[in-house]
Amino acid sequence: MSLIKSAINRPTAVLMFFLAILVTGFMSMYRLPLELTPEVDYPKLSVTTSWFNSSAEMVEAYVTSPIEAVAQNPD
Repeated sequence: MSLIKSAINRPTAVLMFFLAILVTGFMSMYRLPLELTPEVDYPKLSVTTSWFNSSAEMVEAYVTSPIEAVAQNPD
């Protein structure tokens, strides 16, 4: 017997099947947690540079600036 013939011959069974799917869907929908602003962890990278016995301007010019230039243009 094909699926269509059995669905036509048993309309109550088909209705109960779809009601069961509908009730299961509504129960699942209401049990899902809903957050308007979920917590998101953004990836972070921190690089610390130091050059002992030198000024901050020299560290920036000779160490930090070249690192930043490579980080912005990795090619």
